[in-house]
Amino acid sequence: SSKKNDNNRSNNVEVTAANITDDNDHEYRVMLLMDHREFGQRTREVRNYLHEVESRINRRFNGTYCEILSLKAADYMFVARKISRATGQVVEERLFDLIIERKDVGDLASCLINKSKDFKPLSFFEAQMHKLVHCGIDRKIFLVEGDEDNFQWRTEGGGPASEDEKRKRRLRIKTTRLLVEHGRFRGVELVCTKFKDRTIQFLIYQMELLQNSFDPKDFAGMKTMQQFTDHIKEKMNDPTFQKYLELRNQPRIGDKKAMKVIRDPNEDWDKSFVSPSEKNEDIKSTLEDRPTFWSRSSARRQEDAAAQPQPPPPVAGGPPPPPAAGAGNDRSNAPSNSRSSTVNRSASNVSSSSGSSAASSNGSSNGGATASSASSNGSASTRANSKTTEKESKGKKRDTANKAPYKKRQKVTEKLYIQRKPSNLKPSHSTPTESVSQN
Repeated sequence: SSKKNDNNRSNNVEVTAANITDDNDHEYRVMLLMDHREFGQRTREVRNYLHEVESRINRRFNGTYCEILSLKAADYMFVARKISRATGQVVEERLFDLIIERKDVGDLASCLINKSKDFKPLSFFEAQMHKLVHCGIDRKIFLVEGDEDNFQWRTEGGGPASEDEKRKRRLRIKTTRLLVEHGRFRGVELVCTKFKDRTIQFLIYQMELLQNSFDPKDFAGMKTMQQFTDHIKEKMNDPTFQKYLELRNQPRIGDKKAMKVIRDPNEDWDKSFVSPSEKNEDIKSTLEDRPTFWSRSSARRQEDAAAQPQPPPPVAGGPPPPPAAGAGNDRSNAPSNSRSSTVNRSASNVSSSSGSSAASSNGSSNGGATASSASSNGSASTRANSKTTEKESKGKKRDTANKAPYKKRQKVTEKLYIQRKPSNLKPSHSTPTESVSQN
């Protein structure tokens, strides 16, 4: 089937409105290429899924915009094809700087423990990620499809997995996702989709972005498929990488011992080589970690936010930048100077008021109203007072305006407490006869 698909690439291609034109002789078409090999399973379900992706993308763009064939690396690649308007034949094909490796949570759990056939003793995942990192494409995406917390985990025999096995698989996936997020695999981005339909939407969305941003003038500077294939072959046959595999296949030599030999200054190996099996003990996941799933609406919001003009950086010694639009309506962002000055001046009004609690509370409210009106006038004395009292009011849990009444209430409480002391704690003033009778 791979040969058949490769032959189809040279067939005549119909001309549609979605193609990009540069002159009267040629036009360009953005295409999605999908690898027909899925990890460990060439089942009817996988084939149906690939054909579903192909059908939906072709319907979306009204033509042939997706093909299934054999790729040297990853599962999805995007190309621009130069098509003759006279004959409809593909004249030339170049690669976009975007490559996607897709794994659903079931595949990911398996390839984390299964060994690679071509690059032993690495796991299938380690070998794939090493190839992805060194593929020579600028933008590399690792796409994880599905939710491991709601996945129907099965054993090799098809029965339900035990609770302990489920926990182990979930923890492996969460840790792997965290490693990709923290840059363990250089230059690889992480994208999570909740189900297959969202994955197809993500692919369509990427095609739309490439169509809108493609400039035919950049076509000649893009990589060819042959250059991409040769680069992958060179990196996977790199002498340092092959020496690492040779050392790892020897008994009692693990990753640390092999890397010690590679980094030996007396040995002539590439010192920038990064181990495919490198562990990061600082990054550990828990079962409570949850993925952030991609959606078209969230992607649009990110685009809109990135398109917003950014304020220029503040100049050293210059005036502060103006507040953002709408900041005046956000109470949480309002400065606390006016409030602190109002509180302190209302406290002074309360302390100078009459001694009764009612009068002090009235003085507090009147003083607060007077202070708030004074602060709204924006006088220079108010601003100076607010700056002076800002540190004093910072961190105080109790409102300063209630301090004076609180002291008076405290004295009244102490007086009442003395009056209500039990009689056996005070000097007895009763007569001896009464004391005997009481006893």
